[in-house]
Amino acid sequence: MITWITPAGSLGLLTERIPIDIQLQATTNLAAVTYSLIAGSLPRGLKLINGAVKGSPTEVKVYTESRFVIRASDGVDIEDRTFNLAVD
Repeated sequence: MITWITPAGSLGLLTERIPIDIQLQATTNLAAVTYSLIAGSLPRGLKLINGAVKGSPTEVKVYTESRFVIRASDGVDIEDRTFNLAVD
């Protein structure tokens, strides 16, 4: 069974061109947890790498909010969680 530690919802308000590294966390009694983006999209300039949202958000003309779903998997079980990030 996979249990998310990172709460669903907002992961924060980001500033354009400022690098970020937000580690997502989920636990399991089995193997290591892997993470994948299964719906929506991250703000431009960001990527999901080994369970962390990393990069520098690109410039936006107006306040922009991105909503996305991350899947945590241990090879047996899966658990999805919805997050959002805003860029200003």
